[in-house]
Amino acid sequence: MGKLKKILFGSLIGTMIIGSLPSYAYASEIINASVEAHYSSNRISWNKIGNHDTYNVYRVGDDDTKLSLITTVDGLEYIDNDAGVNTQERYVIKCATDESIQSSVVRDSYKTGIEAVQGYAAAELNNFHVSLLGGNEKFDGTKVLSFSQNINQLKEIKQGTVLISFRSDKDKIVNNREILLNIKDKTAVTPSDNALTGSPNPENCISFTQADTNVLRYDIGNGLLRYNVENVTEENSWITYGLTTYTEGTTSYFKNRVNGKDGVNYNHSGAYLNNFLNNSAITNLDFLTIGGAINNGVNSAGFKGEIVYVTITDEVMSEKEVEDYTVL
Repeated sequence: MGKLKKILFGSLIGTMIIGSLPSYAYASEIINASVEAHYSSNRISWNKIGNHDTYNVYRVGDDDTKLSLITTVDGLEYIDNDAGVNTQERYVIKCATDESIQSSVVRDSYKTGIEAVQGYAAAELNNFHVSLLGGNEKFDGTKVLSFSQNINQLKEIKQGTVLISFRSDKDKIVNNREILLNIKDKTAVTPSDNALTGSPNPENCISFTQADTNVLRYDIGNGLLRYNVENVTEENSWITYGLTTYTEGTTSYFKNRVNGKDGVNYNHSGAYLNNFLNNSAITNLDFLTIGGAINNGVNSAGFKGEIVYVTITDEVMSEKEVEDYTVL
């Protein structure tokens, strides 16, 4: 059996600040700016200076002296949606009414794209990312990997994306549920019977399960939300399953994608708007397992196949972005 190669937990990797402040800027008039990279955008934020309310946001060219004005902002942050994928844009912030007051040249230590999404998912307390065995961890139906550090923070996520990349064993027959990802209150007992005809998850128990040879099931628990995504698996093929959820007004949207392609989508009004992936019933999550469930110290509902990684991020990802995660 392969061992877990690395778990990307840790403190938030700080924004890299390069360049120097102009000699005329006093310590009390320094703009402290930072950049947080996302899939195809950058979030730039900065501190307020005195009575200044309006700031100019500049993109920095190859030469630190070449600045291009992007926009003028009334506030303390700006989302650059034109950053693109796999870029590392640099920025300078200046007070609009006194451009002698400015920040250093700033950029994120991550490039936009998969690197940024997985990096922040690994580093932030309310996100999660794990890469298994440098690419693919083999599960035989008895092995289950357990994670608990900061998992209770996942319940704070109100929107986001779950990504699971896996390949089922060739020619296997799924009689009872095989769990890819289980997130729950440690005391909750995850069922191990047939996922299509058996028991629903109890409260405070979320699972992503291979329910049949060619069906994935998402089960929030307590009978609130169970649905199937059909025609998912292909013999001996890698699959990246993505569940993206977000809320607009009083409606929550659950979008299922397989290798980036639109799958079964569900809309819910009112009842799924509070926390982890819009599930208002979750009050405690402190235990996360991959490759099966652990009930009272006993492994159950084990998956047979390989899993590359599991990512839970608060980014609402598009079909194209999920497709880019697909293992070829």
